[in-house]
Amino acid sequence: MTGMGRSVGGPVGAQHSRPSSRSSLPSRTPAMAGVPRLVIYARDLTFSEDDKLGRGGFGVVYRGVFKGRPVAVKVAHPSEELAPHEQFIEVLREVEPMFHLRHPNIVEFLGVCAADEKHGLMIVTELCECGSLDKYLAKNRPLPPDVRDRFVREICEGVQYLHDHGIAHLDLKPGNILLAKYLVIKISDFGMTRNTQRTTSSFAGGGTYNFMSPETMNPEKLVKPSTKSDIWTLGGILSELHGGQRIHKSTCQTHYEMVADRDA
Repeated sequence: MTGMGRSVGGPVGAQHSRPSSRSSLPSRTPAMAGVPRLVIYARDLTFSEDDKLGRGGFGVVYRGVFKGRPVAVKVAHPSEELAPHEQFIEVLREVEPMFHLRHPNIVEFLGVCAADEKHGLMIVTELCECGSLDKYLAKNRPLPPDVRDRFVREICEGVQYLHDHGIAHLDLKPGNILLAKYLVIKISDFGMTRNTQRTTSSFAGGGTYNFMSPETMNPEKLVKPSTKSDIWTLGGILSELHGGQRIHKSTCQTHYEMVADRDA
C-alpha cells in the first residue's frame, strides 16, 4: 500500500467545530516535538496501487497507512529525462518548504519514504478526506454564504502564513487546495514554491495557465518570483468561490500582452 495528495469522498458542507486557524513556525530547538522526522521507514508505511486518489503532473497519489494513521502518499512519475539523483532532488525540492510549516490550513507533511526502486522517493502527508476544492465546487456551487466565507478566510490565512515566512506558492488553484475532515481548507502541492528571501531564488516558469499571473507567463523576464503572483491567483480563486467563472486562457493571454506592452 502507498499514499499522498488529494482525497475523495467525505461529508458535504456541514458546519462543525474546527481548530484555530492561527499558528506560527516552531522554534528550532532539540525538543521540536511537532516537527516530523524526514525519513519514514518502509516497514511503517503501507499502501495499495489499487487505492488511487488522484494523478497530476508530478505523480500519482495513493491512500495509505502510516503507523495506523490514514495518510496520502505521492509517488513521483518515473522520468526518462532526469537521472535518479536528479529525480531525488526534485522530490526534496517539494519537501523542503513543507518541513517546518505548521498551520491548520496547510497540509501536514509527515516525511519521505524510499520503499523500493519501483516507487522511488515518496512524499507522505496527512490524508485530506474530502478531496479537492476544485471537485467540491463542481458539485456544490453555489456555496452557502457561511461555507463560502469560511473557505475564503481559511485560504487567505493559509496563504498569509506562507508569505509571512517568505514562501511564494506559485501554483495556487482549486485543484491544489484540499478539504480535510469537516471541510477544513488545506493548501497543498509545494513543488513550485520559492523562498522569496533568497537573493539567488530562480524561477523556470510553469504553473496552471488559468491561474498564472501575467509576469509568470514570461519567466525569462522574471528575475525573482514574488508573493504578488500568489495574490493575483488568489483573486481568481476567490472569484470562483463567489460564483464567478474561471478565467479563460484567452483572458490570461490578454493580461500578459498588456504587461508586455507596458514593459516594452
